[in-house]
Amino acid sequence: MQLTFSTPCGFGEGVLGASFGFAGAMDPAVNLRRTFPRELEGVLLTGSFSNILASVPAADFKAGVVLLGNCGGEDAFVRALQKKAGCPLTGGSAAIDPVTGAKALVMGRGEAAVYLITDRRCCITVESRNIHETVLEECSVVMESPRVFASINGQEPVGWFTEKRRQHGIADTDFEHMTLSDTLGVNAHLSVVNGKLCSGRDLEETMLLRMVEKENVLPRMQAFYDDPTALICGCAGLKGILPAPIVSPGTGLFLFGEVCTVKGESRFGNLMLSRLCVKEG
Repeated sequence: MQLTFSTPCGFGEGVLGASFGFAGAMDPAVNLRRTFPRELEGVLLTGSFSNILASVPAADFKAGVVLLGNCGGEDAFVRALQKKAGCPLTGGSAAIDPVTGAKALVMGRGEAAVYLITDRRCCITVESRNIHETVLEECSVVMESPRVFASINGQEPVGWFTEKRRQHGIADTDFEHMTLSDTLGVNAHLSVVNGKLCSGRDLEETMLLRMVEKENVLPRMQAFYDDPTALICGCAGLKGILPAPIVSPGTGLFLFGEVCTVKGESRFGNLMLSRLCVKEG
């Protein structure tokens, strides 16, 4: 089976997820669909999170590509799916339809579409990258709800994060060059909603304040996308701070949340890069 991706919301054969765009496509209107050139043997599962988890067969899976419908609950699902399938995961969340606001823009129009790969003809690996390499400090987080901060290091969250950015010359409106990650190094994408600091992924009690310098965004992202064998999933938020377009020899996508595997553990995150590498042998 071949994996096919569309933007913003066209559908056809294969596993499809609406994305923010494709690496190398200067005008998204010119190229609305991209297909991973390598056919891979595997199992396709679509629908609700609970139905997908219940349908995972017993098999020796090499890796999984997860496309999420942007419907919430991604963190728990990704962890449960990795435990059930026993393989590293990559992928991300589909964009929300820019015209209608519709979600679930994945094959089956459910909460997720998952392709679990069994192919033994090639070497398959999953790799993730956090370009926010500068770790500034470890933070203690208290949560109002899974994705809303109550306090950071005992302080009011919005003011705390604003001051941290100002200390490093980052604008108050910039939520991409500085962020918080979990201790595995998988980022959140922060925003202010109704006066509260919120996250695009579930928070943890201990998180790391991280930063990427403006001059490092393009070279680090370009290096990750420079793999002709790979299906590469990157964050639309990172795409928004690129000083120039990335042209990828592989199948490069930009999504609204990323599925990353770090040190053998799969997590849902933001502002991340993740890829499925397929090589001969």
